[in-house]
Amino acid sequence: MLVLKGVFSRESLSLTSQDLGIESITDSAPIEPGQVRLLMLGRSSQGYAILRPTPRFEQTIPPLSGPTDELIDIVKVLLAVNATPERPNRVALLVARLADTTRCGGHSAAYLA
Repeated sequence: MLVLKGVFSRESLSLTSQDLGIESITDSAPIEPGQVRLLMLGRSSQGYAILRPTPRFEQTIPPLSGPTDELIDIVKVLLAVNATPERPNRVALLVARLADTTRCGGHSAAYLA
């Protein structure tokens, strides 16, 4: 498990679809043991949940190829942009990442679709 931001006090999570707030997603399949997925939780009135679920399970809890998946770097950049108070610095972070993505063949765009 890799924590990108926040405090995580346990080695494992046991959450149901209702806990996550994704019970209305109809195309979800069980997460298999050993699968690596990106789970983004926020505080809700019931505890922690996915605050912006999409109709598709693969977009709400996207699969990762492993700890070096490109999506992890994208999330790190977006967290850094969010934590940066000055707009010029935010723009510089995004422009630098866009330049990296362009050099790597633009594979990051698939995650945004």
